[in-house]
Amino acid sequence: MNTRISHFIAQRRSLFIAAGVFAAVWMLLAANAILLERYAPQPKAYFPELAEAFLEGRMYLIDPPRTLDLTYFEDRWYVAFPPLGALLMLPEVALEGFAGVNTVAFSILYAALSAALVFLTLDAFSKQGWTQLNTHGNLWITAFFTFSTALWQLTLGGSVTYISQVLTTAFLAGAVFAAVASGSPWLAGSGLALAMLARPNVFLMWPFLLAIWLQREKDRGQAPDLRKIATWTAASAVPVALAVAGLLAYNAARFHNPFDFGYLEMNVLNLVREELAQYGQFNLVFIPRNLHSMLLALPVFDETCGRWAPDPWGMSLLLTGPALVYAFRARGKQPWVLGAWASLVATVLLLLLYYNTGYSQFGYRFSMDFMLPLVCLMALGSRKRVSALMIGLIVFGIAVNLIGMLWYYGRWC
Repeated sequence: MNTRISHFIAQRRSLFIAAGVFAAVWMLLAANAILLERYAPQPKAYFPELAEAFLEGRMYLIDPPRTLDLTYFEDRWYVAFPPLGALLMLPEVALEGFAGVNTVAFSILYAALSAALVFLTLDAFSKQGWTQLNTHGNLWITAFFTFSTALWQLTLGGSVTYISQVLTTAFLAGAVFAAVASGSPWLAGSGLALAMLARPNVFLMWPFLLAIWLQREKDRGQAPDLRKIATWTAASAVPVALAVAGLLAYNAARFHNPFDFGYLEMNVLNLVREELAQYGQFNLVFIPRNLHSMLLALPVFDETCGRWAPDPWGMSLLLTGPALVYAFRARGKQPWVLGAWASLVATVLLLLLYYNTGYSQFGYRFSMDFMLPLVCLMALGSRKRVSALMIGLIVFGIAVNLIGMLWYYGRWC
């Protein structure tokens, strides 16, 4: 009997570890939220109210107490952001009403799921022989993903934009894991489609998913011809096309234009309102500011506090997550490596054109859009083990983000 149990556990060791990762991340984030007095519904979440609107047959909010980041159209206030958050909250709102939704607890659930899926993805990469790290190394990179990136701040935020990013990260992680574990175009495409229902720009992760399937085929000794590639592409595109069609129909129903998400008329901060009106959402003029926030921004002197504090426009990824430099050691012409770089670079280029850096924030929160291929490249760049230097950089990044949480959520001026 003991032998059977041992065999059962050995066969499912990765799943047990992933479950442990989920539980540990959930407990740490929940404890952190409680200590910072954030384990509660947050203002400017909007998705619970939108879920109630859906249940009542509306697509707009009635007399919202706050209107920042809402869009005013035909005498009504709309949540411009794609509706995945509201759709997932429908059951809870139906049972408890929108006021009963703890948006931070909701985000913690999906952040913990993201961490578990990232570990399973890295573990699958190791088992496929695409990377050389053992479980210990993959756990360290999972720790980087969870606590040395913007995911930490996004999870504790509980606001509309933050919820969208947490959900996007979770479903992208599901898409990548599905691609490497099964190669299924339906599962990979469905994960990507759901992520796009929160942040449509992540369609640029599709080359990474295709490249993972190509790598699997190559490892099986198969040489995919154009017919096979077209078949996989078409199958993965079906759920994506359904998501796109749904978003276009949603826009048409709200703003009488399928291509209008309502962003240009959004009630945004004065800091970016004039530039949004003048240049639109995407423009070359935004590249210097975005590049600075992404890679170069350091703490600034806060005259109110009389001390140095993080720059709310963004903080360099090299400061908040310095271990990511190991991704640049990733070499090779394997399909998955080329696909990872293609998706990462394409996503970064699009973000550089965006009118907003993510203000206000700690770190650079839009980096979560390309974090999945980045952590896979980090695993490859780590070679056979996570070195003492890399562990030190991960720990340093976690410490920096801990300080950032204390600052951003009011415990550190």
